[in-house]
Parts: sequence; structure tokens; C-alpha cells
Amino acid sequence: MRRHILYTFCILLVVVLAGCSKKQDESAVFIENARDNIAKENYEQAIADLTTALTKNPINAGAFYYRGIAYIGKREYENAVIDFTRSINIDADNETTFLCRGAVYVQLEKKDEALRDFAKSIRLNPDNPKIYQYRSAFYRKVDEPDLAMADMEKVVQLIPESAEDHYILAKLCEKKGDFERAIAEYKKYLQYVPSDENPKIIARAKNKIEILSEK
Repeated sequence: MRRHILYTFCILLVVVLAGCSKKQDESAVFIENARDNIAKENYEQAIADLTTALTKNPINAGAFYYRGIAYIGKREYENAVIDFTRSINIDADNETTFLCRGAVYVQLEKKDEALRDFAKSIRLNPDNPKIYQYRSAFYRKVDEPDLAMADMEKVVQLIPESAEDHYILAKLCEKKGDFERAIAEYKKYLQYVPSDENPKIIARAKNKIEILSEK
């Protein structure tokens, strides 16, 4: 249901963090160009633009952040971590940068570092559902279903009309053997599912309800 989750999420954040640089200076035009190039997947040019921006303002947290995003696009995860860390050293109050660095740590299979960044991101903004989505995905990856479920519970509390997250929670409930709750979550998925959803997934959810109702 999700494409490359790390790429998709961080590309969305290019829009969210458009104003993350507090200092408006001559580097701004290069950052804006870089954001456009990231959206177009022109990562090399984006990196060049951001490197130029940093020569004009070497303490621009946003420029380091966006260059980290560009490195994610190139799957150069170590370089992404370096730039996210530089951004954090300048602005340690932006939960999104911690979240992105944590997501990259997941790709690098650095569990402790990822969890620390997710926890820091939550402390900075406990009402950001993206953090719990990412951490739940991480817990599912390392086979911690109870922790994954707890995070998904928080997600559907924060965004109750998110069909995809109800579907994920339903699968976790089913795996745990809580069939009644799984049925309820599959029904919520069907209630909120968008019109352009893959019909095979919709059919699968309906089939799950029928099967689990017989248990």
C-alpha cells in the first residue's frame, strides 16, 4: 500500500519544512531551487544548489536538512545522517529532522539510534502521527508486534479517518489473535477507504471479516 516509505515521507516533508530556515538571506533562492529539484528527483542538482546555499550561509539548518533529503533520494544514507546531524546541531527543536534521521537509521539497521531519534521527535511533538507510523513500521520490521500495535493505536487516535492505518492495525490485531478487534479495524478501513484504493485490497479486507467472523 505504501511505496518506498522513507522516500515518500521525506519528499512530503520538503513541503512541510518549506519555512524551516529562520534566516532569510541570499541562500534562500538556492534552497527553493533545490526543493523544486528534489520534487523532480533531480538530486544531483539539488545537492549542488544546497552546497552553494551553505557557502552563503553555513549555519542554515534548512539547507542541511534538504541536502539530507536529496541524499536519501540517492540512497546515500550515511551522507543523509551527516547532514541531518548538522541540521540538528543548528536547530535542535525540529522534530521532523530527528524523525528523518531516525528513519535513515532504520535503513542502516541502527536500532538504538533510530529509537532514540523517534523518542526525541515524540518529545518535541507528541501529536505528530508520522512519528508513530514510522516507529510502528520499525517495530514490525524487528518483530515487536505489541509495540507496533501500541504505536498504531496512537496513530488512529490522532487520524481516525486514515483507512490505511486501520488496515495495518487490523493485521496486527489478527496476528495477536484479537479477532474481534481485527474485524472492527477492517470495517473501519472499509468505512474510510478512498475511492482509488486497489480493489484487491478492499476484497481482501472483506474476506478477512468473513473468515474471522467464523472463528
